[in-house]
Formats: sequence, C-alpha cells, structure tokens
Amino acid sequence: MGEVINQCYNLYIEIRPSNIVKGQVGIFAIRDIPKNTILFYNNISPQNVNILEIQKLYDFKISENVIHVLKKYYAHDNETIELPNELILTYTNYLNHSETPNIIYNAEDKSYKTSINIQKDDEILINYNDNYCPSCIDFNILK
Repeated sequence: MGEVINQCYNLYIEIRPSNIVKGQVGIFAIRDIPKNTILFYNNISPQNVNILEIQKLYDFKISENVIHVLKKYYAHDNETIELPNELILTYTNYLNHSETPNIIYNAEDKSYKTSINIQKDDEILINYNDNYCPSCIDFNILK
C-alpha cells in the first residue's frame, strides 16, 4: 500500500482536451508543480522498440485506420515508424508542442521534468524540435 500512497503524492497531471491543439487532448497540471519536478519517465527502452517500414504494415494487410492511429501516437517519418514491442500508450503520446515549453526530456534517465514552475490547469508542453521528435511529420507544430 505504501507504493500506491507514494504514487498519489507524485501525481501532478491528467489528460484532457487541449486548449492548444483543437480536437486533440493534452496533459494538464492538476495542481501547482514546482520547477525541476519529474512528472514521469519514458519506460520504453530502445531494445523494446521496432523500427518498421510503414509499407510493411500495408504488406501485412494492417488496416489503414490502424496505421493512421499508430502514426498519431508513435514517432515516424515518411518511411518508417517506431513501435514498441507492446503497443501501450504513455503520457509521452499526449504531449503537445510549443516553442516555449514548460518541460524538458532528459535522455540520461528518460525523465520528463518541469523547466519552470507550472500552475494548476496549465497544459504541459514540450518542444518537439529540441528533444522529442523533430522528424515526425504529422505532429502539429504551433508557435
């Protein structure tokens, strides 16, 4: 039970409709969050990621609708897509872009940490071009 209580102390965010990207969801602060707070980790290791040619998905008769959804949630370019061994969604799948982000990604420990103090109800944003997915072609890049 102690681990569950610890998780409650460290819960700062929820998913809800985005104010920035119309028709999509984003991650929002459910309470004030101090600068340098780790919000979550990317638990998918490089060994558990497959880089597949998108054409292979079509070759295997994967539905166009499924491919469309995969492109919404996983890093890709025109030719390839990065899919984890287990198709699960994490908070990273819901991060929206801003040229003035309020979190950063630390590749060393795979953490997403606040770069400024964040107020309750602020949307949590990352700069795709700095450290997230600059080659992803379908993301909405807003200034």
